[in-house]
Amino acid sequence: MARLKLPKALARYTNGTTEIEVSETTLKDTLAKLTNDYNLGTAILRDDGSIQPYIGVVVGGELLNKAALTDPSSIEVTNKEIQLKTAFAGG
Repeated sequence: MARLKLPKALARYTNGTTEIEVSETTLKDTLAKLTNDYNLGTAILRDDGSIQPYIGVVVGGELLNKAALTDPSSIEVTNKEIQLKTAFAGG
């Protein structure tokens, strides 16, 4: 099992839930299940299955870079904490 933490900006899709236990073993499968179970549309994944550029992903305490996210099926998430982060700006 992995624990998925969502930012409050995405909790509106999950009835306010910000932590979800998942049994999927890869990041790709985890995000696909999340998208399907909570009808997230393109909030996290693009139509082609790639991760939206404004979503940051932390797995096991490590912020994944753009290169790592090109193949989310190769990212093992079993027994890890996954955090999704939304971009922010300010000045």
